[in-house]
Amino acid sequence: MQHITSVLIVAVLFVACGRDETNVGPPPDLFASDTIKNPPKDFKGSVVAKRHRFARLNPVALKRLASVGSRVRLNLFDDLTVIAVFTDSETGITQSRSHAGQLEGDSKSSVTLTFTKEVMVGAVIIGDGRQFQISHIDTGRYAIFEIAPPTGILKGN
Repeated sequence: MQHITSVLIVAVLFVACGRDETNVGPPPDLFASDTIKNPPKDFKGSVVAKRHRFARLNPVALKRLASVGSRVRLNLFDDLTVIAVFTDSETGITQSRSHAGQLEGDSKSSVTLTFTKEVMVGAVIIGDGRQFQISHIDTGRYAIFEIAPPTGILKGN
């Protein structure tokens, strides 16, 4: 009986040591919970944005992005939070790293987050056609934009 107990304890320790702790538990929010109430004075907004907000990145979520198959909660706006599942991570040619995937349960969606040095930019397209852009503003601050759909007649070249 002691032999079986010893074998079970050793097996549990091996499993625990091999587990990726960065991908355990519920997916962390991409943006920190603190609200940025003081936007940059020179911020002009965007003429194509339906709405925008300011945020800081959550370091816990950034660690999770390092592994393919990771899940991160994209808390884009108070009324819009979705789970991104990252299926690809590639190194770029300019010291950048891109993480790509889809929204959980939405096969028509896409999510791309690209880091160059310590600055992130991102794009999220939801299967219903809504588009979001994440842009770096300055040290630690980001703007999240919901892109307004084009109105009127689109003219070609």
